Amino acid sequence: MFVKKSWCVRKGKKYTTYQIAESYRPGKNKNPRTRILATITHLPLPLIEQISLLLKSPQAQVVSDLSPFFKSSFILGPILFFSLFMERMGIGEALSLIPSKSRTLLWAVILNRILDPRSKLGSVAWVKRTAFSFLGGIEKETLTVNEIYQAMDALYERMEEVFDQFGKKNQKQMSIVNTFDPFSANKIDPLFCY
Repeated sequence: MFVKKSWCVRKGKKYTTYQIAESYRPGKNKNPRTRILATITHLPLPLIEQISLLLKSPQAQVVSDLSPFFKSSFILGPILFFSLFMERMGIGEALSLIPSKSRTLLWAVILNRILDPRSKLGSVAWVKRTAFSFLGGIEKETLTVNEIYQAMDALYERMEEVFDQFGKKNQKQMSIVNTFDPFSANKIDPLFCY
């Protein structure tokens, strides 16, 4: 799906129309066609732009109010670095067995333990003062330590499956690392392969 912008000129005046559309193929060996799902011309232009962004990238999040970013600064760089590192290690794939909200909170606790080790109660304060709440879509005003405990309970219930998933992902990478031996007898430390 995408936002289709079209216009026409009537009596010398240009009119613009915005519509949510999707492409489809009516049959085998037929040319693609466009189907209009909704007309959104009546919406404000900033909202139309947000809809367009979300349709292009369903994983994107639209932050409607950026003013909190400018009232104070938030830690972002280390969060992004370690999030990408953890994703590359397969932690995200392993945690995919956990419900989405719990997975996000567990991700926050792991990052908190790496970047600023604190208790579970301290991790709530950490989420509230970093950019993670914006990146993870967490309502920081209503976040409580009980939600973190519930997320940890969800992990505990599926702990074996999560560890198996993580082990399978890293076993593939470890087999690649262990077969690569540029200095005959020396093995590469797997930690440095990321």
